[in-house]
Amino acid sequence: MSRPVNTAPVVTWVTAAEFSPKTDPANPVYVRDSQGQRLPPDEVVFQLEQIDAQVKRLHEVRQELGVPLAAPTEYSKLSLLADLQATAEMLLDVCWVLERDQACVNAAVQRVFDRRRPSHRREVKDSLHLEHCLDLARRVRQLGFADPILFVSANRNDYGPAVGHQPHPEMQSEFAAVPMTYHESLGGAIAQLGI
Repeated sequence: MSRPVNTAPVVTWVTAAEFSPKTDPANPVYVRDSQGQRLPPDEVVFQLEQIDAQVKRLHEVRQELGVPLAAPTEYSKLSLLADLQATAEMLLDVCWVLERDQACVNAAVQRVFDRRRPSHRREVKDSLHLEHCLDLARRVRQLGFADPILFVSANRNDYGPAVGHQPHPEMQSEFAAVPMTYHESLGGAIAQLGI
């Protein structure tokens, strides 16, 4: 099925600005942030190596039992990491990037002071995303846009969990006012759009 005419994926300037520093191991920000922890792509490599170790152990057990399995796939040797990186870059390339809007930044900072979701733990980035998306939704609704608007974030701790495509109860009235639904995955959002 083709993409509906009015479908336009959107990210905030925050996402666009953070993409390279969070994914390029040669980036100085990545190097600094990864001290003592694994960040993408290092975390992906680590997880694939963990899967390989588990599969290898399963094969060893089956060998010991006299019922060997076919040679295992070594997932860490596949191009999965490069494929994920390329997919993320393609997705960002098709997204419309919402520019920084000072009124939205002010509203996001106020959420931090008020300890309102998604900044109930005094973190501002999730509120920056939300305020820019709420503002866009209000603007396009005022212009007569009636198609569904979907907000997607896997961050269940601050936005969700998504029950009936609604965010955490503390934010439901804001989502209903525009109206906009909440999804925890891009796949779920795409399924709702039927594309």
